[in-house]
Amino acid sequence: MTLSKMDDGIYVDDAISLNDVDAIIFDCDGVLIDVTNSYDEAIIKTTDFILKEYAKVSNAIPVTSQIIDAFKKTGGFNDEVDLTYASIISLTAAKKLNKDG
Repeated sequence: MTLSKMDDGIYVDDAISLNDVDAIIFDCDGVLIDVTNSYDEAIIKTTDFILKEYAKVSNAIPVTSQIIDAFKKTGGFNDEVDLTYASIISLTAAKKLNKDG
């Protein structure tokens, strides 16, 4: 799939002709499409990307749905951004402690 940028934050699949589109439906509350797994997947992929590309942390413990659930059970981590940040900080610290220890 290739995307063309139409405007800030708006990308369109090149295989789709907008002339053929009659309507666009936005599912903002997850009623039409189950997005349950997409939150965990976004946390996992973002954490992995930041650790490898910016923190230069390789071979870190991979974030899993079980780890995400454990964070959520502690309270205060129902927001994806907060949970991703906590994962990055935790794994970076663990890597440093392991390296220095």
